[in-house]
Amino acid sequence: MTKKRIKYDEVEPQRLLGMDEAATYLGLSSWALRTRLKNGLPLPVVRMGRRILFDIHDLNIYIEQNKTLYRPILRNEGGKR
Repeated sequence: MTKKRIKYDEVEPQRLLGMDEAATYLGLSSWALRTRLKNGLPLPVVRMGRRILFDIHDLNIYIEQNKTLYRPILRNEGGKR
């Protein structure tokens, strides 16, 4: 009996991410993500035993809800210090 090879295109991306993967996805260190969660970051988690997992759909919603326009801070505007 031969094993059927699964093509990469046929595999659905991983939906649940671990702490390190979720932090990387958000552009944070895992330490920064843990600290923000401890301080009340409103991000749903999935608990499997001791593991904390993040649904990639929740991460995308969090990103969309926290988008703002970039407005640089101009220093010495008007010649004032």
